[in-house]
Amino acid sequence: MDAGGAGIRSPDRPLREDLVLELERFAWAAPDRLEVVGRFTGLRNGRYDQPILVVHGADGAHRLPAAGEPPVEGAVWHAEFAWREAPVAFAVAELHLGPGVVLELPAPSAEVESRPVLWSRRSRPHHRVAARAAPEASPERLNAELRKMSDLISDLGAAVLRTQEREQTEKEAIEARLREASAQVAASGSEIDRLREALEQSESARNRAEADALRRIESLRAELETARRDAEISAAQARAAKAEAEAGLAVVSRIREVLGHER
Repeated sequence: MDAGGAGIRSPDRPLREDLVLELERFAWAAPDRLEVVGRFTGLRNGRYDQPILVVHGADGAHRLPAAGEPPVEGAVWHAEFAWREAPVAFAVAELHLGPGVVLELPAPSAEVESRPVLWSRRSRPHHRVAARAAPEASPERLNAELRKMSDLISDLGAAVLRTQEREQTEKEAIEARLREASAQVAASGSEIDRLREALEQSESARNRAEADALRRIESLRAELETARRDAEISAAQARAAKAEAEAGLAVVSRIREVLGHER
């Protein structure tokens, strides 16, 4: 396989004239996938187109790309082919490996074939070959396979419906949690606003109390200064009165002393 997912046959390494697929399994791997298991003989080393399963139903052909490695000579090849849209009933399935390489497959079976079914490619371009070892599928088998595929499609539809219901339930649960979270955020916002307002009021009251305290301190300082000055004046006055009294006492003593001498 090249980087683009498709290859081209090399001119010096063509496909052999007889290409045989020993088909071991062609069945539904899941409601939306078919699988092919088998061995190729007649391949030479080289690059080939990406295998594609083409199924033909009432609404036309559907091309299912392969998921897996390309086939290798003699090795067991296992590939799954996923539907790109909702699966539909089909009557013919073809495995395309490149220009002129078209192998028509039998109706898909849910069980592994007990004996491999051989498919070959003739030399004529686009020649579809029939099974060498398997008889043509009967209408009863085709109807049974169609019913089985219809059941698989119904199961797929039910699974899709369950998935949608589960996703809807999860979506509703997420929306409910989002509403609850939004309500909690709104309530938290209201509480934050209330606390912010209370803090602002507390700060305002504290500022007022600090201002009142400062004013009281200044008033007390002024009163203390006035009292200090009054005390100093009173002390000075007391000292002056004391000095004056002492001077008066000295005068009285002197007078008494003079009067004593005169006697």
